[in-house]
Amino acid sequence: MENLNGREYMYTPKDWYACKTYKGGTKMVKKNKKKTNNASQIIMLLLFMFIGALCGILMVRYSFSSMKEDFSGMELLYLYIQLIIYMYLAICLQIVMHEFGHFVFGLLTGYRFTSFRIGSFMWMKQDGKIRFFRMSVAGTGGQCLMAPPDMVNRKMPYALYNLGGSIMNMLTALLFTAFYFLGREIPYISIFFLITSIFGAAFALGNGIPMQMGVVNNDGYNAMALGKSLAAIHSFWFN
Repeated sequence: MENLNGREYMYTPKDWYACKTYKGGTKMVKKNKKKTNNASQIIMLLLFMFIGALCGILMVRYSFSSMKEDFSGMELLYLYIQLIIYMYLAICLQIVMHEFGHFVFGLLTGYRFTSFRIGSFMWMKQDGKIRFFRMSVAGTGGQCLMAPPDMVNRKMPYALYNLGGSIMNMLTALLFTAFYFLGREIPYISIFFLITSIFGAAFALGNGIPMQMGVVNNDGYNAMALGKSLAAIHSFWFN
């Protein structure tokens, strides 16, 4: 039994997931947590192996396509450094787009802005004003926190807010794929578009497919858990 907005609710056995709250979300504790974690780690490992192999192939193809007859070792090193910089920029861009997706889809479903963080740069709403802070959270590249709307008939929108980051990553991936095909005649730019597209798809899949990574659940898992448990929705709302 739990009191919410002056009303009492009784959880059914189906709702009972022994849910706990943590900063930034809701953690669902299950009996088969260890097996789920192992499967999630294998999936993520395979995903990153695929990304690494794909980026490696791109590096080789880009290097050979850019080579001239008098191509020196230093010029080849420059190409590799350039590709590494492109990958770093693509990851940073996709982190920004991921958190921006949570923000946009949160606003569209009635959520209110609380804070937005990229790396250690954080903007938080305090006393009706947006203030800037420096703060970092281990294991995260960014975070968008928003206050959920009031519950109506014991229900609350949660899917678009939780999955908004993955949706935005996939939309960005599709957009940069189109940019790649439109700008293939300019290799220095088109390769960046392609790398950004690859990382966008990887972010979308890695966050959208429900998985548990240690003590942290990804967005897809949170959305799935909230859809199955009234207790989880109430915990998410109070958090």
